[in-house]
Amino acid sequence: MFAYINTKTFDYPRHEEDVANDPEGVYAEVLRTPQPVFDRETQLCYEGAPIYIDGTWSTVWVVRDMTPEEIQQNRLSNAHGGL
Repeated sequence: MFAYINTKTFDYPRHEEDVANDPEGVYAEVLRTPQPVFDRETQLCYEGAPIYIDGTWSTVWVVRDMTPEEIQQNRLSNAHGGL
């Protein structure tokens, strides 16, 4: 499945049905980049806003350290099988 960005409004993500239902919109496909390696016990990784470089829109990944509270919640969740 592809994701698109509306290059006028920068709405993201948009999908094939959005593009098909908006013939006046200007959309570009966003190249899916691999998620970076990160420490799943102490860091979070999530998709940020796409970036436009050399004629191509690409996904951007944001990695940040978890707060002590998030680390504790993550450990509790993993101890209970992700429940």
